[in-house]
Amino acid sequence: MDKKADTTERIAAMERVHRRLFRMEAERDAKEAAAHCDAGDAFTQQQDYDNAIREYTAAIMLSSNAVYYANRGNAYFKTESWGDALVDYCEALNTEPLNKAYRDGVSACFGKMTVQEIGRAAVEHPHPVFQYVPEDIKKEVQAIWESSKHRI
Repeated sequence: MDKKADTTERIAAMERVHRRLFRMEAERDAKEAAAHCDAGDAFTQQQDYDNAIREYTAAIMLSSNAVYYANRGNAYFKTESWGDALVDYCEALNTEPLNKAYRDGVSACFGKMTVQEIGRAAVEHPHPVFQYVPEDIKKEVQAIWESSKHRI
């Protein structure tokens, strides 16, 4: 076997090992994320929303998943952290845009928030939030967003 063929074979073998390791790590992360989500669900059942939020956050850090965002959004909603709940529901909707429960969560947040609060959420998280702002307040939210750019 010549040197070039030997090198090509070694590189291919290393790539197979890396892919296998990556899959194993992804599977481990998914299992660990599911365990954090289960713990978050248990805390939610106990109405311990601060610990639920911590567990759902840990799950999201391991595996960004619409259910984890929605669950954390529900916990934020229960603690009246409307802006944080809104961002999480919007993140969930970005993954599953037809999910009615996530849309209902966004609507419920908009119903609890002032235009200024919605504007702040859009300034802090423009990508997930801006596209879901209701048309009747979009210009006001846009103005808040524009004025924040001038303060930076």
